[in-house]
Parts: sequence; C-alpha cells; structure tokens
Amino acid sequence: MDPVATFARRSRPALLAALALGGCVCTHIGSQDQGLSLRGVEPSFAVAGVKTPLLLRGDGFRPRVVTNLDGKDATAEALSVRVGPSELADAVLRPDGTIEATLPDTLPPGAYEISIAVGRRQTLLGAAVQVVAPIEVTLSVPGDLASGEERPFSLEVTSRAPSDVVLALDSLGMWPDGFAAADGLMVPALVGPQEPVKVFGRLTSRHPSATEDAGIAVSVRWSLGPLSGTVDASANLRAFGTPGMTASIDGPAAIELGDQRPISARLVAPDVDLGHVNVEVTAGGSAGLTANLSISGATLAAGSALSLAGSMQGVTTGPGWLQLDGTAVAQRGDPPSPVSVRRVLTVRGGPALALSGLWLPGIVEVGVPVTTSLGGKSAFPETHPLSLGSGGLAIPQTVRTFLDKSDVILGIGCSFTE
Repeated sequence: MDPVATFARRSRPALLAALALGGCVCTHIGSQDQGLSLRGVEPSFAVAGVKTPLLLRGDGFRPRVVTNLDGKDATAEALSVRVGPSELADAVLRPDGTIEATLPDTLPPGAYEISIAVGRRQTLLGAAVQVVAPIEVTLSVPGDLASGEERPFSLEVTSRAPSDVVLALDSLGMWPDGFAAADGLMVPALVGPQEPVKVFGRLTSRHPSATEDAGIAVSVRWSLGPLSGTVDASANLRAFGTPGMTASIDGPAAIELGDQRPISARLVAPDVDLGHVNVEVTAGGSAGLTANLSISGATLAAGSALSLAGSMQGVTTGPGWLQLDGTAVAQRGDPPSPVSVRRVLTVRGGPALALSGLWLPGIVEVGVPVTTSLGGKSAFPETHPLSLGSGGLAIPQTVRTFLDKSDVILGIGCSFTE
C-alpha cells in the first residue's frame, strides 16, 4: 500500500477536528523563537518604600500568535516579570515591544536582577534595578581637634522620597576610645522633599597623651511606607595629643677665658599655632652672653621653629652653662607645657696663664724640648736652646720630628686639636 495515502487517510480526522475547534494547524514562529534580551530599565534606580513605574526595553518581547477560523488573533503565551524575589503582577507588554510594570514599595535597598519570561522563553541577557534608601546623609567634621578643644560638626539629611520620611538617631560614636567624644546631635522627626535638614553636634577632646587618627560614625534610622532601615555616615579627623614644645641650645663645650664663641637656640611649636611665645636665653657660672637673646610676645605657626643666634664669652675660669626657657599659649585647646634646656660648658684659663706659675728652669734642666701653640707663643722664650718654636696648622720641621719620635708629650694649658 502507498505510505503517503495511508498517512493522509489516518491524519484527516485530526485535521477536521482542529478546524472544527476554530484553530490553525500552524503557529507564526521565526524570530520569536529566539531568546529574550533585556537591554534597559527606566529608571535604573528606585526609592525604597515608594511604588515606581518601570519601562523595560529589549529584544524578542513578542508573544506567539494563533489565528482562528474567524481571522481573529489571540495571545497564547503568558508574560512574567520578576524583580529579585518579587513578581510584578501588573506587567503589560505594549504593541511596540516594551513592557510596563510597577515596582512595589516593599523592596529594601539593594540591587535586584530583572528576569522576564514570555511563555517558555526567558531573558538571556538581563539588567538590574537599584533600590536606594529614601534619605541621604552627609557628615561634615573639622580636619583636626586640638587637645582640650571643643569644635562643632554637622549632619545633613536629604530626602529622595516624594513624601515625608520619619527619622530617628540610631547611633553616634567615635573611635578610638578615649581620644574624643561626640554629643549634642538632635535629629528632626521628619524630613520632607522640599529641602534638606541640617543639624549640629559637638566634638570634645579628652586630652589624649598622644596624637592619633580618629573618626566619628553616625547612623540615622528612616521609616517610609512598609519599610524601615538605617543610613550610615562616617568621617575621619586628627586628634592631637597634649601639645609639647621642643627646644635646643647649641654652643661650645669648652672655651678659653676671654674668648667669644657663637651660640644658637631653637624652639619648635607642636601641632597647633602658638601665641605669646616667650623665649629667654641665659648664661651663668663662668660664662656670659655678649648680647640679650630673649624674645617675648611672638607667634609661631604649628610645626614651625623660632631660631635665635648670638655669642657668649668666658668670664672666669671654671664650669658654666647656657640655658633656654620657653613658654607659650596655644591658640586652640590646652596650652603647651613650659620647656627648659641647659648646656654645661667649661671656661679654661688658656696656655699663658697655665704656664705663668711654672718654674721653667726646672724643666730646662732635665733637657725637655719645648714648643708652643700660636696662642701661647710668648709663654716660652724662643731664643732658649731647647725651644723648638711655635706651630699651628703649619709647623717647623723640628717640631714635626720631635712630635713623631716622642714617647710622651706633656701639654700644659693647650689643646691637642689645634
């Protein structure tokens, strides 16, 4: 029997049944069998607690159509749109291939993937919508806080919602512990869409012993519609420790009687500006200053130095000292502690005075050659047979020979470094 005739005889009842029911033996397919692709979401973000209309654009958003015997079209595939865990019940596919839907007001802040299904076809390329909190919080603090200082800070709350948002202060604190405290911040009960609200608080230093990087953190609770949440903000600042000046004084460790030598003094400010800076440089014991080096009523910027230069002289033989004493007032916070430094020195009598009491003939009798420095040239007669002459940076060959060959060199009132 012919196979084609057999298939036609067997399938004819089914074909007649389909026509009797008003159906069509073929559906319009083609590009509609391709996957769905979501290219964009308008708007790309929504506010938590607010119902937001969405417009979804993509490729392949065309339902399959079945034609009945009367020439009428009917949609045979269902449309499903999900945003994260929620299915949008009011999604509508427009004739131009776009989808209209409404994002519910029950989604908390976060990013949510959007998935679309038309019949058995699903989106291959998706997009996401960002749900943001209904308020923005901006925290403004000073860059630093001096020891013992109080300074204001501010908190600004801006609404993104079209209606009033209920507010409350959830938490306020600082880190690390023991450096500073934050208080006095009062958050209003509501913020509206018209303009932001700005409130102020107070930062108070707790007199830390050392300077440290610190920070302040605030959390504001919001309520809108069925949702509630918090928005956090933080800022960093430098918490200065108790201010301390540093000082130094430089001068010779030893000086000859009647000689003059240069000296210098230096005072360095801490991390805050100073006013009413008083520096007194004095000398005592066997030392004295050739001019006054003191200064009073000066100002000194944070971290900068005040330098003084002068000279001193040996007044009498024996021990002496140079001293710097400094005081100041901080223009912010605690005053720095007074500072005092001392440098000890010795005033020597010099070679001429040291040799004046010696019985030189006794030295000559033992046959010891004698040389003098240029400063003590007159202490020993150069006409004496045992005189080698005087020397300094340049010396006679006779002095060089005896210095190189001597087992012991006795120095009286002189410096071996000259």
